[in-house]
Amino acid sequence: MLPSCAYSQSKLKVGLILSLSGTWEEYGEAQKNAIELARKDFSRQLSNVEFIYEDCQYGGKSAASAFNKLRTVDNVDIMFVWGVEPSQAVAPLAKRYKIPLFASTVDPNTSKDNDYVIRTFNNIEDYSRKFMEYARTKNYKNIGLVQVELSYFDLLRDALIKFSTKDQKVEVLESVIAGDTGLRTIATKLTKENYDIFGLYLTHGQTLKFYRLMEALKIDIPVFGASPFMSETLIRDAGGRMEGSIFTHNYVTPEFKKRYKDAYKSDFQIPWAANAYDFVHIVADLYGNLEVKPSAEEIIQKVVTSVKKRNGVGGGYTLIDSKEYGRYFEYPIIVYKIENGTYLPEFR
Repeated sequence: MLPSCAYSQSKLKVGLILSLSGTWEEYGEAQKNAIELARKDFSRQLSNVEFIYEDCQYGGKSAASAFNKLRTVDNVDIMFVWGVEPSQAVAPLAKRYKIPLFASTVDPNTSKDNDYVIRTFNNIEDYSRKFMEYARTKNYKNIGLVQVELSYFDLLRDALIKFSTKDQKVEVLESVIAGDTGLRTIATKLTKENYDIFGLYLTHGQTLKFYRLMEALKIDIPVFGASPFMSETLIRDAGGRMEGSIFTHNYVTPEFKKRYKDAYKSDFQIPWAANAYDFVHIVADLYGNLEVKPSAEEIIQKVVTSVKKRNGVGGGYTLIDSKEYGRYFEYPIIVYKIENGTYLPEFR
């Protein structure tokens, strides 16, 4: 039974838990930019929808605190959260308090066995599977890696190992913490290895430093990365050192990329921005023109029944309802290659 409160008396409230400061603030800024862009585009449908931001600095405890504030003080009806760690922290709370949560995360454990969570991104395994398919076309058998100790990169690494074949080897040369200063030692170790390709699962600053070290030590092997590589800002800052490197990430329509860059003078982490834009579009389409608020269960069910296949700025996507992975949106994934200061599709 729908509640009787009309929208004119009580707005639909959407809580947004993003990393707006700290090491990963560029990601939160990108998503906030896209959310505000979508709010302008769909202002008519969203006239009675309120968006409330909370900063979690990519911390699990901070995300949980933000969730509880949005729940108890702001009384939000829907929540959106970005990132593996923040999503892991708030998904159980969404289930406990029966609040619809849209989690912009690649971790399937967030949505598995949780009727109140819908992930807005692919499974983490999809990215590593695509990269390993590409690696086999290039006959890359000995694959090395340096990574930041972060759940996102841990999941990517584990999936690389899972999808390697009998004649392929994935080895973590070293794990570091964010801001670690021991990259020179790792780069020196790399000079003694015989990898076919080497992965950098690092922060923006660490990535730049490692490329400079590779140049100084005359290390000339192919390099691959993860989502941080999809940034013309990072590529520019690297001063040409990233040319030829590859990475796997989601598709973004050229129209959205141009529009976003024109508006914000950057494309940093634009797939995550596109994902946030598509989320707001869903809110506008499904909940913006209702006369009364739907219940938590109705909010989820409306997505399940309505989002069979949609076209978004992240490309065509489908809602998958899986016992193994929970509910999530499946988007196109591409292996990109960095060339002439930008990134171009290399393998689909």
